[in-house]
Amino acid sequence: MKKKVFGIVVVALLAMAPVASAASITWHGGVFGLDFVSCPTAECTGAGTYTVQYTADFRNFNAYLGNASTYDLYLYAIAFKVGAPITAASLLNTSAPGIWQTDRLGWMDASGSIGCDAGEASSICEHLLVGPLSVSTTDGASYYWNFSVTVGSTPTVYGQPIRAEFLNANGEHSGLLSETTPSVPEPASVLLLGTGLLGFGFLARRRAKK
Repeated sequence: MKKKVFGIVVVALLAMAPVASAASITWHGGVFGLDFVSCPTAECTGAGTYTVQYTADFRNFNAYLGNASTYDLYLYAIAFKVGAPITAASLLNTSAPGIWQTDRLGWMDASGSIGCDAGEASSICEHLLVGPLSVSTTDGASYYWNFSVTVGSTPTVYGQPIRAEFLNANGEHSGLLSETTPSVPEPASVLLLGTGLLGFGFLARRRAKK
């Protein structure tokens, strides 16, 4: 009977426990993702102001993959959605070099135009303002952008479209990441959480026997 009760408790804990919020995709060997850094409530639900982090990891990025004559050597713009109506947004900080456009609700065109386009109120788009193409995809670095995002309902980073625009050495449009993050947490994250809870439950059971 005790074993049965123990199993039910573990299953219940697995069902109730929160999982990591990070959602990422791999493109040309680079890893791009979204994550919640802070939320207005402990449950990370409801309307309010969230801090959302966009990450671009170029440590294994291959600028030449899938390109015939132009190469994605520089990152110029990023964009993402959070699955909820956005009423305000601003860039809090970034580790990426250069001066970035802030407080812009927009998207980016897949036709090859450079930079962010206005008129898309449900997304955030940031692009470099002036200066040289400073964010090199071949330097093996990893960057982040932290945004303050105010939404009218519960946002999510799962199943959301994210984009990144790349330019070549001549400043011409050379590539566009346009992917959707996984709609559910990665199985590895769930498995890790479950293993930890099982270990905790096992130790608690052993102590109860003493």
